[in-house]
Amino acid sequence: MSGLADKPITAVYRSAAMSLRKANLARESGDTDEEVFQLNAFVTAVTSGVRAHPMYERRKTDKDCVDLENKLIDAVTRLSDIESDEEKKAEEREVKAAARRLEQETARTPREEESDDA
Repeated sequence: MSGLADKPITAVYRSAAMSLRKANLARESGDTDEEVFQLNAFVTAVTSGVRAHPMYERRKTDKDCVDLENKLIDAVTRLSDIESDEEKKAEEREVKAAARRLEQETARTPREEESDDA
């Protein structure tokens, strides 16, 4: 987040909040990739932008700053949930693919046995 230290801390707050709003819109539209991208942008803006800002120590009790810090926990939880959901979906795809392969092998086996008998 280079350059954010040169901007007013309120601009960094707005940047973080915008990323979170975009993540929420992406979730509503079902765009998981965009949601993850924007959530990561939000987390980075708060952890590397707001917290690293020269004014952070003096302004960390500002309502906007406190709100962002509170929303950070939710954003990290959402990212974790999405990752978990994606892992489950990947496992389900693997199971289905294995079942299809087994089904195909089983369907071929009787024919191959008939050919061997002939």
